[in-house]
Amino acid sequence: MSNNLISNVQWLVPIENCTIELAEKSNLASIRLRCALSAVEYKKMGFNVSFSDGFGSDFPDVLLVGKIDNITDKTRLERWIGYIDKCKSNGKIIIIDYTDHHLASEGANRVFYKNVLEKATIVTCSSRKLSEHLQVAGIFNVKVICDPIEVTIKSPKIKHNRIARALWFGHSTNLPYLFDFLTKLNGCSSPLEIVALTNAYPLQDSLIAELEKLIPSHISVNFIQWSLENLEQCASICDFAIIPAGFNHDRKSGASSNRLLTSLALGLPTLADPLDSYTEFNQYFEILNVKNLESYTNNSLLHTYEKITEFTEIILGKFTKNSISQQWAHLLSSQNQAQPRNGEKMKNDLKINESDFENFMMNNFILDKVGIDIVHGCQLRCIGCPNSILKPKIQKMSPSNFGKMLDNLNVKHINLLRLFNFGEPLLHEDLPLLLMEISKRKMSISNIELSTNGQYHDFPVLEEAIKLNIINTINVSCDGDGTPEEYERLRPPSRWEKFITFVEKLSELKHKYDPKLRIMTRTICDDPIAQKRWETLLHPLGYSVEFRDWVYMPQSSINMTGRPIQTKEGICSFLKDGTRLYVDYDGTIVPCCVHPMAAKLGNLLENKFSDILRSEQRNSILKFMKDNRSAMSICNECSF
Repeated sequence: MSNNLISNVQWLVPIENCTIELAEKSNLASIRLRCALSAVEYKKMGFNVSFSDGFGSDFPDVLLVGKIDNITDKTRLERWIGYIDKCKSNGKIIIIDYTDHHLASEGANRVFYKNVLEKATIVTCSSRKLSEHLQVAGIFNVKVICDPIEVTIKSPKIKHNRIARALWFGHSTNLPYLFDFLTKLNGCSSPLEIVALTNAYPLQDSLIAELEKLIPSHISVNFIQWSLENLEQCASICDFAIIPAGFNHDRKSGASSNRLLTSLALGLPTLADPLDSYTEFNQYFEILNVKNLESYTNNSLLHTYEKITEFTEIILGKFTKNSISQQWAHLLSSQNQAQPRNGEKMKNDLKINESDFENFMMNNFILDKVGIDIVHGCQLRCIGCPNSILKPKIQKMSPSNFGKMLDNLNVKHINLLRLFNFGEPLLHEDLPLLLMEISKRKMSISNIELSTNGQYHDFPVLEEAIKLNIINTINVSCDGDGTPEEYERLRPPSRWEKFITFVEKLSELKHKYDPKLRIMTRTICDDPIAQKRWETLLHPLGYSVEFRDWVYMPQSSINMTGRPIQTKEGICSFLKDGTRLYVDYDGTIVPCCVHPMAAKLGNLLENKFSDILRSEQRNSILKFMKDNRSAMSICNECSF
């Protein structure tokens, strides 16, 4: 597509005259949780969003292809392939959403995906395993976007049922796996009621009669029409959930984790087949077999409740609709700005005059990440950080200057706004006033994040900031093996007891004022035993825990990676497409988040972003980096 500019986005779905409202009510999870969710986000970002069943000739800038249904319309396969071909021939972006391993099946679906996958600009899928299957098939431009949780999160509760009651739910395509499991229950001696929700309700009487012949008389199955409301109501009266998932069937190899996550989110102890996408959550469920079913039927399930509570507080934050929506937003913004951005070249290529260029930016340009140091400098001298050598003086951005910089960010949307880069933002006594500057401007921002070392305790200011409900994520940096000695060694002059006080207080403020606030830690730690130590400390407080490896930052006192420094040539990943922006407290634009002052690219306090993007200062630095990076101090030490 010319210039990679996106205005019109369309989902190809097997629903005639589809709308966002109809997609949100679909009984097919891939439509409801992927098509509808992303469509809502894209509309919020200002794109024109539509749906098609392969009819018409007004081709969108981006075509996202949902799961095809060849059963209800025998002409759909040929029509969809023709529609995709026409979009492709007109230079449009094609995104194929691949949510089952159709290439391993036989029939029309395999024919369809074998035809269209090779035409995709990028392929999205719902699990890591599906991504691996696609790579085996020679499809390498793949992005994993999981399905979100759509139910209201519940705490586990004892139900006091006279006879144990299990919940099953699934699309009609999952019914064969339920029936297969039920026919194996002759060895189960305990009475059991199974409540089964499906879009195939009502089932044919002959099918139910046949099923009753195959299962023991003391086990009953009550089929109910699937709906989100019915699912939550049925979950409230069931003791546990079962998920026979067909893990031995090739087509289901790579199925998403959504049914497991939904069962746990509903507060239900869960027995499930060990799908690949379930393995990262294996401490939160047990394998579905007759022995474990007998145990769940006859014994108290109280021992599972603590783990389920831990799961809902810690894990599910990554699977909220807001979190997954941001991934869909990033997908589109990365396609919108897929080529290196030279601002003057953009203006010339678009053949627009000076006065129109700003309008173009505000209507089209999406910044993926913006890091603004509201505080310059940090009170710590962490090993591996350039600040330990540079020792910058603490300086703070005024709320009025912050507001001016926000006004100069004349773009359509920002995916992630971080109020830090190399500074410690909680040193700023006016943090609430800075946040209010954001709320005044009705800016389109998906996620606002703050990161802190947790060593400065002005809790009244932090409390006021959290009460505003503007920040989406607060991260606490904490390196080491989870012991006081190693933590203090790596982050001088930190004190372990101050860190503990901070994470406990932040947890308290989150639960009191903003339950939706995501609190997390980022820790450099690769030892599994040490990682478990951190998780044991932080999970009960409601933190998500993220681990990462050492990265060498230029001008650090020590190379902690243990590897030789490997530098790269050409334009670095932070500058090549113009979708990342890093700003110091005084408005100075710096290239990256790897060094606080590798170069100066302009000033956001003095100029609009649209002017900076095409400025001679920025473009001359990009040209020099492209041609002779090895001669640039700081950048010639960097591996990005």
